[in-house]
Amino acid sequence: MLAVAEIDYIRYEANQKGCSYSDIAKRTNHDPRTIKKYAEMEDFSPTKRKQIRKARVMDPVKPILDKWIQEDLTKVKSKLLCKFPFDRQHGPDDLTYGR
Repeated sequence: MLAVAEIDYIRYEANQKGCSYSDIAKRTNHDPRTIKKYAEMEDFSPTKRKQIRKARVMDPVKPILDKWIQEDLTKVKSKLLCKFPFDRQHGPDDLTYGR
């Protein structure tokens, strides 16, 4: 993108004075196609491209995980689930905890 002053100069020379694109290109050291582009341009606001997002990594397995979570939530779990195997191995009164 050229500076605003250069664009104004190009538009003035091409539209007001009627100079050719090649003459303006020689004076400004730009390509004649660039001169033509800026001389004929009406809207100078930059256009934003809409970003195209790729599919998320989890999308293929998300339904399976949701199903597992729902199944897990429906199961009734004991609060003492971890205490029972310990008691069976060490006894209910063993307080050594692996010593």
